[in-house]
Amino acid sequence: MSEEHIDVRCDTEDLIAGLPHLIGFYPVESLVCLAVRGDRMTWVMRLDLTATDRQIAAAVVTRLQSGGCDSMVAVVVGDHHATRRHHDRVTALAEVLSLLDMSLEGFGVPEVAAGAEWFSYDDPSIGGALPEPGGTRIAMLTALRGYVTYPDRDAMRALVAPADDATLARRAKLIGEAERRWDEVAVDAWPGRPDEPCTRADKLALVTAQVDAVPERSTPLTDGEIADLAWALSDMEVRDACFALVVGPRARDAERLWSELIRECPPPWCAEAAVLFGVSVILRGDGVLATFALERAQTAHPGHRLSHLVVKAMAAGMSPDRLRSYFSDRTQD
Repeated sequence: MSEEHIDVRCDTEDLIAGLPHLIGFYPVESLVCLAVRGDRMTWVMRLDLTATDRQIAAAVVTRLQSGGCDSMVAVVVGDHHATRRHHDRVTALAEVLSLLDMSLEGFGVPEVAAGAEWFSYDDPSIGGALPEPGGTRIAMLTALRGYVTYPDRDAMRALVAPADDATLARRAKLIGEAERRWDEVAVDAWPGRPDEPCTRADKLALVTAQVDAVPERSTPLTDGEIADLAWALSDMEVRDACFALVVGPRARDAERLWSELIRECPPPWCAEAAVLFGVSVILRGDGVLATFALERAQTAHPGHRLSHLVVKAMAAGMSPDRLRSYFSDRTQD
């Protein structure tokens, strides 16, 4: 979630049922930590239950360094009241947080679904059945803000999955020919329009025009259009200038274009759209989707410097507001 903090004044069962709408998908075998200040959730973090107690504590403490809270709620998704097999894990996290003068409420649930039985690790007598997740107040609030909830992580990852190999190969050939023209005769021409030379200003104008066209466009981009956009974004000064679109009023339209280009551009050129998309979704609080996008950038272009820096910033717990400030300043340099 973003720094537009969610009001968490609700019953425990509603809070647990609302978890999918806070992290973007229905978690399984997960530890979900919610940081709370007063009546507001300031951030949420999901960790795999395969992580060690030390890894969990390190991740939570690192995140706390950039975004404080008064207390925390931890929900284990994948535990049962009868076994309470993750009780010690929750206790270990509570002990770490107590050193920071913070309290922790711990709950468990086998799955996030209507009727699933939740329970408290602190008091075995406390528990109940979850309501329908889609009918919770949190679901309504996140929907009003434009957030989408996916059935699982794989469905979210599919948003940045590449197109088929044959399609990508066609486009790679167009871009490759443009690169050869530049290397051999120093002619900077559009991959999709090889008879038309282009300047850096032309490239930025093309990207801006395609963002402007997003609301009305009803057909996919052509091979030539995708190749031209990939060529434009491969100019690092053009790509960096595009962060003005990421942090500006047209961010959602720009995000739709980056999303299409991640899937439709061949590697390694898709990495630039991936990092633009990754930063865009971080700024609106979708860290999981950002992680998938940045993984795509690094897979497509190993050693991609900017995506590596953004991953490091996320790992260090840099807040969306600080990241927005950084990229706003970057576009003004």
